[in-house]
Amino acid sequence: VLQYGCLVWIQSFLAEHGASASQGMVVGLITRCLTIFLGLPAGWLSDILGVGSVTAISSALVMVLGLPLWCIIASDPTSLLTTSLAFGLGFGLLSTLSGAVVTHFNVEMFPTEVRNTSIGLAYNVGFAIFGGLAPFEATLLYKAHWTGPGFLYMFAGLGGLAVSLAARRLHATGALDIPYIRKAPFFGPIWPSTAKMDAETSSEFTDDSDNNACAV
Repeated sequence: VLQYGCLVWIQSFLAEHGASASQGMVVGLITRCLTIFLGLPAGWLSDILGVGSVTAISSALVMVLGLPLWCIIASDPTSLLTTSLAFGLGFGLLSTLSGAVVTHFNVEMFPTEVRNTSIGLAYNVGFAIFGGLAPFEATLLYKAHWTGPGFLYMFAGLGGLAVSLAARRLHATGALDIPYIRKAPFFGPIWPSTAKMDAETSSEFTDDSDNNACAV
């Protein structure tokens, strides 16, 4: 929704409501530059906090900021300063944070044996339905009321947050085993604590010692 219903559709909205071609190019460059230069830090953050946690945080930010950012844009679509700050910087940061973890998410969830099939069926079908229809939905909502697209972004963020928290809960209770690579880092740091590493090392050393004693 944020990719097609926001970044792509708002560019068309600005052009249709008096924004110049140079203005559209400037705000578009801001969003893309943020994606390029902040993509790696956002990925690093998902390693620190966990890809599920970053998804929940970015969804919460979209839920809170989606409507006010849209209202700022729609209030003066011909202003370079307003659209640069609200669209270029605001939605650019939100899209970078939420989009940078998508590939990481797919790697965490699907084993290599079924990854292409799983992404092709689950991810791409969902992306086509929700993302592909987002510009159409934004247009209908704008015709109904000028604040409509903002509510679309807000509820999209709410949906992402709800799914992330539900997945965390199901994963914590053992009802749903989501990641196949690392269990805890999905919603936590990628590196285990020193105490845990020491305990695991001690356990392995003890097992090896016992095996050697039995062999003798």
